[in-house]
Amino acid sequence: ISAPLMRIVTAGEQSPLIIGATGRTLLAQMTDSEIEEVLAHSDCAKIDSVVLRNRIEIVRKRGYDVARSERVIGATAIAVPIRHRLAGGAYYCMAIVASSARADDRLEELTYMLKKFGQMASRELGSN
Repeated sequence: ISAPLMRIVTAGEQSPLIIGATGRTLLAQMTDSEIEEVLAHSDCAKIDSVVLRNRIEIVRKRGYDVARSERVIGATAIAVPIRHRLAGGAYYCMAIVASSARADDRLEELTYMLKKFGQMASRELGSN
């Protein structure tokens, strides 16, 4: 792949929650009515809302999401929620982003480690 694996995010920059592993991981922690509100204020022209809702259900069941070349061409992202007892859910997430050529061969291992670290961080924040 000739595209550079770089994405610079500036302070205050906003990205739509409907695209990428981190966004969908955060959406999966929301109630259905909160998701509907997000969808009502998002540019859904790029994505089928039924497909997105199905994907969110998958993220809820398995506890993580994976995205390939969604935000950065040639990159794979894995994201897990970080829960906080005072927040009543997950307002944070942790992610690994790497070259797809490197990450895809180790996806199972990286996902396992990230889920472990996400659980540790959640426990440190007082979540069960």
